[in-house]
Amino acid sequence: MNQKAFLLFAVFVSLCCVPAVLPATGHAANSPLRMMSPRPDAEVIAKHADLQAVFTEAVDPSSLLIILDDTDISATAEITEQGFHCKVPDVLPAGKHLLYVAGKSVSGDFETEVAFSSRQYAGLDEAYSSNEWSTTVKVGNHHRNKDDDFTSSAIDSTLVHESVIKKGHLQISLNAGARLLAEDIAGGGDGAEVGENTEADQSDAYGPPEQSSETVASNEGSLDPEQQGLDLNTVLMRAAYEKKNVSSAVEIGDLQIVGTQNTFETLGRNGGQIMVDLDKVYVNGFSVFGKDTFGVKDGIGLGFDDDDHLYGFSGGIRLFDHRLNLKGFYLQGGQSENAYDSWSQEVGNKGEVYGFVLTTDFFDKKMMTEIEYDHSDYDPDSSDTFVGSTDEAYRIQVSGQQDLYFYDVRYEYFGKDYDIPGNLSPKKDYAGLTANGSFQLGDHTIGLMASAYHDNVDADPLYARTNSYAGQLDYSFTGFASYPLGMSYQHTTDISTDEPVDAQEIKLHTDTLSVNVGYAGAGSWSVDLTSSYSWQNDDSEQDADISTLSFAVSPTLSLDTFNLTMSAALNQNRDLLANSRTDDIVLTLDGGGSLFNELLTYEFGGSYDHSLITDNSGDRHGFTGYGRMAYNLPWLQESAPTSLGVELQYNSDKPQNTSTTEETVVFVTLSTSLPFSF
Repeated sequence: MNQKAFLLFAVFVSLCCVPAVLPATGHAANSPLRMMSPRPDAEVIAKHADLQAVFTEAVDPSSLLIILDDTDISATAEITEQGFHCKVPDVLPAGKHLLYVAGKSVSGDFETEVAFSSRQYAGLDEAYSSNEWSTTVKVGNHHRNKDDDFTSSAIDSTLVHESVIKKGHLQISLNAGARLLAEDIAGGGDGAEVGENTEADQSDAYGPPEQSSETVASNEGSLDPEQQGLDLNTVLMRAAYEKKNVSSAVEIGDLQIVGTQNTFETLGRNGGQIMVDLDKVYVNGFSVFGKDTFGVKDGIGLGFDDDDHLYGFSGGIRLFDHRLNLKGFYLQGGQSENAYDSWSQEVGNKGEVYGFVLTTDFFDKKMMTEIEYDHSDYDPDSSDTFVGSTDEAYRIQVSGQQDLYFYDVRYEYFGKDYDIPGNLSPKKDYAGLTANGSFQLGDHTIGLMASAYHDNVDADPLYARTNSYAGQLDYSFTGFASYPLGMSYQHTTDISTDEPVDAQEIKLHTDTLSVNVGYAGAGSWSVDLTSSYSWQNDDSEQDADISTLSFAVSPTLSLDTFNLTMSAALNQNRDLLANSRTDDIVLTLDGGGSLFNELLTYEFGGSYDHSLITDNSGDRHGFTGYGRMAYNLPWLQESAPTSLGVELQYNSDKPQNTSTTEETVVFVTLSTSLPFSF
């Protein structure tokens, strides 16, 4: 055998012997830890995996650190001289995991990493139920200087639930939330808050205002939806199939429907929807309540009645490696009464809207385009005999962005009668062009904005047209990391044309200059200083010129166990025509922290506001303060975190030429949270 052949043979033998002398996967060569469960790269079938290891030499138990998937679980482990045993307290999600163990032995510091995977059942890829039950009991004593004292009590208990079953490409899930609310007020008081207008306050010289049956009907459903008793306030059932480039899902319950920018971006309603996505082609059909509902006491939301449901579909096609997307959309239905989150004067509305959106991105976000067209047929009052009106809306947008610049230019048109059912309130009677962008040069960033738009798009001779123009320049400097600086200048012009007889003309020119300076060093203090000056020049016959000056300072202090935020703001509004000035001063303070290793937590704060008109027509003082303190019971923190607390609230209001209205409330609270899973 020649020398070269012998050398090659020696290298081959050395490489073959390397695996025999290397340590096992997941164990450091000098680690005194030998994992018994799980073994490196093993699959564990369990919801709460058992972690077991033995020490091959003496280890300091107090030095042992056990981290599973970035979560420290050392406190849950049973550590002896022979090793440690730990049962993972929470349900272990299916998938890959990493266990990290470190400590000190007689040979020195050591650390070990063990990679493994898990699932809850042998026949399923994943199955678990996660829950959290939270309860707050609050008892309060209310004292008012202009009313009788009274007491109140409340129990607010919620249960949040999530269940998931997954097998292969199929996943079924249930998310739900239930709430039990019980409130009681004993003694005097009418329940009105300080500063809240009661019916007597709204009376005029002819007595309290009357409400017709039609007004009552139109307001039905617009009150606070929270009711006493037990309520399933949210539920979402979902079955989904997901594979490479293919996905489908069926959802029933509390949904989020995705629309378009000219209609609605997202619509939250109870109902059902079906979604299918085949990578290049996608479609979605839905049916939901016309009004927003709280909980499921009104039903699940499925239906096709135009009086109280919204239903429709959307779908599209993606071409050229998803660089072109064409989406169509259709919505039909109505709303027969007002909801707690929306209101209209009419009793009900119905209609339909359809449209399409074309988006392109052929230049890696350097230039993107979006074109949308929508057509609506809308009846704002379905209770009368008049037919609805048709109108249209469209939008053309070009935008782009890279690391150092951004731009967006769009033209929008919304017809006077353009609207959609369900009190969703899109833009209407609006047309205009808006352009904005920004670019960065080192530590300097400059932003620009310009817009021109008008209303009365149909040139209705009964109304004037208001033309609005705006321009803005923003500048920021970050050369001094601890002292950010920003400035902004804005000019707006509002001019009316084609005014009807006896209509007031509009000729307003407004200039606003703003400056912001801050300090955010490496220490615990930071502060923001902002100031702005605005001048509104009225060139109409009214000559109602107005100037506004504002100044605010906001220091903050943030420590490990204490934080404090303060602010002081002065706003001066000068009416040059009336030769008067209104000064508004607002002072706020909020803080909180913890003591005794977070066994005791506290919060405090308040705000003071003073409004003064220099012609002595107004002078008002108001103050709101609060303080809370809670003791976290140490023996329950691991299983069911529980706290016992006390809360103080104080409100006062002093309008001009009237006596001060004061209210003091003291609450005692008991709060607990019980997480459990299986």
